[in-house]
Amino acid sequence: MSALESRRKTGRLPIALARFAAASEGSLAVFSLFLFVGLLLVGGVGIDLMRYEQERVRLQAATDRAVLAATSLRQTQDVETVIRDYLARENLEHLIHSIESDEGVNFREARVTTRGAVPTILMHMVGLDALGFQVISAAEERVPNLEISLVIDLSGSMNSYNRLNNLKDAAEEFIRTVFNASEEGSVSMSLVPYTGQVNAGAAILDHYDVEHRQEFSHCVDFDASHYTTTALPTGATLTGAGHGFPWEAPPYTSYYQSNDPLSAGFYDCPIAPGNAGLEVTPFSGDPDELVTRVNAMQALGATSIDIGMRWGVALVDPSVQPMAAAMAAAGEIDSRLSDRPAEHGSPDTMKIVVLMTDGENFQERRLTDDVRSGPSPVWINTEDDSLDTFSLYDESSDLYWHRRDGDWYEAPWGTDGLETCERVCASRTWWGGCQSYETQCSTYDGDHARRLDWPELFHRTQMYWAARQIFAPARGGSSSQQSNYAHSLTLNWQDSVSTGTKDQRLQQICASARDTGITVFSIAFEADPGGISGLRQCATTPAHFFDVEGVEIADAFRSIASHIRQLRLVE
Repeated sequence: MSALESRRKTGRLPIALARFAAASEGSLAVFSLFLFVGLLLVGGVGIDLMRYEQERVRLQAATDRAVLAATSLRQTQDVETVIRDYLARENLEHLIHSIESDEGVNFREARVTTRGAVPTILMHMVGLDALGFQVISAAEERVPNLEISLVIDLSGSMNSYNRLNNLKDAAEEFIRTVFNASEEGSVSMSLVPYTGQVNAGAAILDHYDVEHRQEFSHCVDFDASHYTTTALPTGATLTGAGHGFPWEAPPYTSYYQSNDPLSAGFYDCPIAPGNAGLEVTPFSGDPDELVTRVNAMQALGATSIDIGMRWGVALVDPSVQPMAAAMAAAGEIDSRLSDRPAEHGSPDTMKIVVLMTDGENFQERRLTDDVRSGPSPVWINTEDDSLDTFSLYDESSDLYWHRRDGDWYEAPWGTDGLETCERVCASRTWWGGCQSYETQCSTYDGDHARRLDWPELFHRTQMYWAARQIFAPARGGSSSQQSNYAHSLTLNWQDSVSTGTKDQRLQQICASARDTGITVFSIAFEADPGGISGLRQCATTPAHFFDVEGVEIADAFRSIASHIRQLRLVE
């Protein structure tokens, strides 16, 4: 190559480079190549992250199922065996890092830690070969200290359609299920049977200052303020409900004419001697005792859901703890329950009220203060068992009207030395009629006259009978005048609380219970519309309300028992 040719070639190279630098053809293709690589990398990251999350969620779900199964109190295998078995079925057992567990009579808990890694597909291009993760699952099943009030409707309608028997079977199963799943001494349960009233029992009322208290029954009349709080502090002043059946005015007169002592069913406050099923059973830790009380229950009377709920809430409220302590010291309840009820919000105590009705609130009749307690103007002759035993004192005349002869005397029948006279037949005709009369007088020997207080009068006689057969005849007048007077007098002896007021009070005490953390379950058992509505509103949530018929009541109680033995996923 000549020198000239060499110089020509050397001169072409800078020119070619300059031309290449200035050329724009093909630049978009280069940019697209870089963009494609970037998009491929981003897409790969997304795919890797998606695979990572998929595996993490799969492992989380598997470990959750494993610990839930392992912590069931009904599980017979040990915790680690169950967890490893569950994860092995998912081919995940090799990811277990640690298993921790603890258990007691009324609890079982477990915590499992797993660790794994997902190999990356494209992220390794930037130096990340795997995405690691750690999954922790923990669960416990625990039946804590339980305080339960079982508030049961025993109104007369429970005698219909086998309701009472279905209730007894369901309640017994509920009681035994709760106690069998719990450590001995951890459960206190109170039974609160209610009709038109609640017989709290002498043992409970001994811890209150009860005005107008009497010996035959143990009910109280709550006022409006008692329904705005869960508390019912021991030592508080309560108004005794008196004794009797304040429904004995027309149109009931034809039915309530007897002087025989009423059966338990016709006292507004049901009497309990010999019938423990009609009285509140407080703070029991003995399932056998509770079942015995349930089986002794009888259905009678009206319906006061509000009063039943008021007592049920009180018996899981810490304001009555001094009562439980005193009962435990006296040997009336299990000594291990002496600190019940616990404070609201106690972390190891669950407070529950189960409220059941087959009806709806009924108008409540009450005795007025004048006839709740204290001496009545009626006397009896304790030696005379007949209807003639009664005498009525009239303060204005200071005389006593004797029912035996309808006359007035200076002392009641049965007073020692009292001279009484009566007109008797002196001679008779041949056909047996009285021909002539004479007056015969006698002096009573022995002091057997005793004044009755109002509760005993209404225990011995029905209210309307006393008004019609003692008070009205002493006043005199025609038969219709006496009937009208008896009707008016009977109404004067009583007061009432309307159904609307009782419905409102029920919702107030239910709201108070919910606000303090008490769990309220409610069961409408073939109930009337008003009862269904009231109990639905009362429950803690709609899921805590059951509307059932027939043997479905057992399903409701089973569901409640299962909820109490709740299984909680804690992490």
